[in-house]
Amino acid sequence: MMKRIDSLPALLALVLGLFTAVSPALPAQSGGQQLTFTGLRSSASQGQFNSVLSDAVGNLYLLLDEKDGVRVLKTDASANTILAQTQLGAAGDIGLAMTFDPSGNVYVTGTSTSGLLTATSGAAFPNPVGSSVNSFVAKFDSSLNLDFLTFGGSGRTSATGIAATADSVFITGLI
Repeated sequence: MMKRIDSLPALLALVLGLFTAVSPALPAQSGGQQLTFTGLRSSASQGQFNSVLSDAVGNLYLLLDEKDGVRVLKTDASANTILAQTQLGAAGDIGLAMTFDPSGNVYVTGTSTSGLLTATSGAAFPNPVGSSVNSFVAKFDSSLNLDFLTFGGSGRTSATGIAATADSVFITGLI
């Protein structure tokens, strides 16, 4: 069973523990684990986690926004080891929400303005519409290999939420 980290204190503790970037590691808080991601920007104003999920065995999936494309990281349950990671697009492409389907596949939705995010072959909407903001949906397997990426189908859209079932994906957002 997939679960979402809904507790604000738990999420804050996780994010504060994870987002130490390239600065020296701070002492771990009472009983907490700390993971230093080498290469992440050290200023909280330059990067943030837009979604954090935990799978059935406790692995963490982090949707990271460093203003340079869509980044997804998978760590072990103790957040000590990065098990997989992927990056799509470029500056102007942002992953805003993430979910699992019942099979453990990972879905990400967000917005694209870079013109460099590309849909996969056979996508329902293979091209962004116009030159403004476009929404996208991407599906990854549990190892973060891209299965598909499609655009939302109309220009000036902003996808901000996502849910998935065994055979459907639902996105919410703004037009």
